[in-house]
This record gives sequence, structure tokens and C-alpha cells, in this order.
Amino acid sequence: MAAAITAVQQQNRFARRVNMQVASHTASMDPILAELRSALAGLAPKLPVIPLLSTVTDTGTPRLDADYWVANVRQPVRLSQAVAAAGQDHTTFVEISPTRC
Repeated sequence: MAAAITAVQQQNRFARRVNMQVASHTASMDPILAELRSALAGLAPKLPVIPLLSTVTDTGTPRLDADYWVANVRQPVRLSQAVAAAGQDHTTFVEISPTRC
């Protein structure tokens, strides 16, 4: 990992190790998915008032319900697809994440 980060940084690009304690977006999350879906079952999301491109799905504006968040925890992150879609109309991006860097 260190060698990959160094190689990217030598190209004057941003790279850093993300310090995570669990392997989200993998099968290791499967044991908690039913409990998570149940805990979030009461969500009553409203449609966003600003454009929202998801790294979970590419089917337009997602419905941010329990199923969405379960998929968010379990499915691969589709960052390149989301950025490519956003790049068609925009040049500045903001990532919002609960992880402290």
C-alpha cells in the first residue's frame, strides 16, 4: 500500500491511506445487514432539493431509504462512475463522509 501511495504522490496526485476498522462494502458486512435494514425501516426520506449522484447506484436520484443504506454498506463504491456522471455538467466536487481524515 505504501508503495502505491508513493507512486501516486510522485505523479503530483493526492493519495493517502484510509484508516478503517471494518471492511465495508464486502461480504464481511453481511451478518449485520438484516439488523441494519430493520433499524432503518422507519426512514421516510424526501427527495433531495439539489442534484445528488450516488456512488451506490446509477439509476438517477436514489430514494434514501433503508434498502439504499444497506446497499451503501454492502455494495462496491462506484466513485468513478459517479464522478464521470457529475463531470458531464460540473467541474467542482464535494465528498461528504463521516470518516475523519
